[in-house]
Amino acid sequence: MIFPTSQLSSLEKTFREAEEENEDGFQFPWTADEIDPTLLGPVRFTSTSTVRAALQLARLTADDTVCDLGCGDGRVPILAFSEFGVRHALGIELEDSLVATGNETLRKFQIPGERVTIIQGNVVQLSPTLRESVLSCSVIFIYLLFDKLHLIEPFLFEALQRGARIVSVCFFFKKWGRAALSDDMKCALYTKESVGPSLLCSWSSDAKNPPS
Repeated sequence: MIFPTSQLSSLEKTFREAEEENEDGFQFPWTADEIDPTLLGPVRFTSTSTVRAALQLARLTADDTVCDLGCGDGRVPILAFSEFGVRHALGIELEDSLVATGNETLRKFQIPGERVTIIQGNVVQLSPTLRESVLSCSVIFIYLLFDKLHLIEPFLFEALQRGARIVSVCFFFKKWGRAALSDDMKCALYTKESVGPSLLCSWSSDAKNPPS
């Protein structure tokens, strides 16, 4: 653990306050008709308890590099560093205001930029340089809506082939084989081994039609 308990508590308080504000009047979209078709992920922050469960499921070590695709206010990369001590954590978020919020949290808690980076970007239209940076990460975190997972599935398959561990919250890939689940059943962990060589090979031979 990089941060002392008192500082972690203060950090969690910051995130909980954002959650409470975000949850006011929010109803979870369970059907396609209830979802804004322009959105990639739910308009809500992942609770700190779920983030912790997801990061524990990934069995993070000090050698890991983590990326959150659609990082919101940056809580996944921030907690990956501050509580689990990963080597580097990257957050990519489309909304400028959330990127600003995440970077303000970095400044407030004096988190070094060389350890946690939060930047603006479209996760389905990454630049070649940023794409390679994400593919070099050992753990990739996602919380995308079930009907949007296919948009980054080819990219995630490439990451799996390189040995990345992929953690998805709430919405899972039905045909990706047996995933390890968190105790609360909200998070699924996919690895090259769990997906299986036959599925990876079928994807590699037909990149336009990955299994979903």
